[in-house]
Amino acid sequence: MRCRPALYLIGCVLLIAPAAPAIADEAADAFALRFGDEYSAALASPDLRIGASLAAKLLDAARAPDIRLDLACLLCDRAFELGRRHPSGYKTAIAAMNLEAAMASDRKDAAHEKILSLYTSEYAKTYGPTRAKAGDIIARLMMGYGDEKAAADAWKEAVNYYRRASDVAPQMGSTVRGELQPKLDAAQARLVVLRQIEGLKEAIRQDPKNRQARTDLVRLYVVEYDNPATASKYLDLAQDEPMNKMVLLAAMSLEKLPERACVALGDWYRSFFEKAGTHGKTVVLERAKTYYRQFLELHTTDDAARKEAFQALDKVLAVLGQTAPAPSVAPVPTAPPHPSPTLAPRPAPWPAPPPKPDGATAPAEPTVTVMTADEFNARWAAAFPAARNVASKGTATASSQYEDLVPGNVFSGSRSGEAWVLNGQAGWLEAKWNPAVKGRYIFLFSSSTPLGTDPWGEAAVTINGGEAMKVEGVKGDCVVALDLGQAQSIGSLKVEIKAGGYPGLAGIEVHPAGR
Repeated sequence: MRCRPALYLIGCVLLIAPAAPAIADEAADAFALRFGDEYSAALASPDLRIGASLAAKLLDAARAPDIRLDLACLLCDRAFELGRRHPSGYKTAIAAMNLEAAMASDRKDAAHEKILSLYTSEYAKTYGPTRAKAGDIIARLMMGYGDEKAAADAWKEAVNYYRRASDVAPQMGSTVRGELQPKLDAAQARLVVLRQIEGLKEAIRQDPKNRQARTDLVRLYVVEYDNPATASKYLDLAQDEPMNKMVLLAAMSLEKLPERACVALGDWYRSFFEKAGTHGKTVVLERAKTYYRQFLELHTTDDAARKEAFQALDKVLAVLGQTAPAPSVAPVPTAPPHPSPTLAPRPAPWPAPPPKPDGATAPAEPTVTVMTADEFNARWAAAFPAARNVASKGTATASSQYEDLVPGNVFSGSRSGEAWVLNGQAGWLEAKWNPAVKGRYIFLFSSSTPLGTDPWGEAAVTINGGEAMKVEGVKGDCVVALDLGQAQSIGSLKVEIKAGGYPGLAGIEVHPAGR
């Protein structure tokens, strides 16, 4: 439901709803009926903690599964308004804006800007390590928002966020500076390509017979944008040109291609390498690699054609910095999924459902799943209630801690917030249990800083001093789920982090099984 501007009264306080998007009268009435008196009292009270407490109630109400979108957005707005006024409400305010951004795509940009404004305000008022942390979060948030825009092909907006992050990172002492420049360069290059595409489309609209414009547009879609399906729409099929056939083949699914077409496509993509842009070079090599490997899977006869394909693959992998299988190796290489290189990482896939706790076949080795806190709450939390956590009597030590966030806080039973935080960018936390606890599933809840901030970087988890398990992709507001395959005695657990920002944990849980 779209909202329209509205003025409404709660008690004796006149409130002006945000102009864009505005709040519907119905949502305002529902809010006033349920929270009007409390809201008025919180605004009037000199104790800002009362408002922060109400903000948490408003956020909980906004999370109700059957709530109307306009009312949920109003609740989030008011939660932010009250939460941002006192440090005890900061996390609620940020969570409210993250929820609003997830619920209403047309409000996402505004919600992100509000989060940035809160951290900017905190940065201006603090000193020392707290100021440095706020500055690093601001730069990383901007970079993360830029990554979201890049993943959505909104390259103009991505460039804007990356530039803003580049501007503030040196001033705020952020460690993100080294990561930003490649992202900014890549996004600017993609923006140039998109502008070229729009120019060529306009040339074709003005003159549909402009063969050069069609050829250039097809090449850009194939090489720089890795989208032969769209490229095929601009082919002049009335002309018998070799490119027509190759583009149509490239647009087909990999499993439908005959083996001769795979070699031809591999050679064709390699032919674009010299004149391709930086991103385009990766696109054509990844495509060529995939087609050569598919040919080798289909063509198992040890003949000249197979040897030539191996040689071509070897050259491609050498440029990509990979190792090609030797022609004498008996197993035929397995073709990977059809490549779709991107300049920015796409959002992580939705995690698999929780493993069946009883009667399930144990995996051959421990598995690690990384997900967002929202994904855990939606798909895992019901199977692993906090009441069944057996880790609460552990002890913990760490290489460092930020202010009063001591390692032992990770056993408090919380799944959100900041229990322990490194006082720097690299270090470790070790948890121990005496006597040992017995469990199959271990959950590590990362600090509830905004999703995308305080990344763990190169991280690993070691159980009982055994082999380290690599953990990738963990950032603020994430959950690491470790399935050990079967219940076993756990006497110690060590988390090692080499990261940027101030990474930490909200909690550690061990569960014998799921429901």
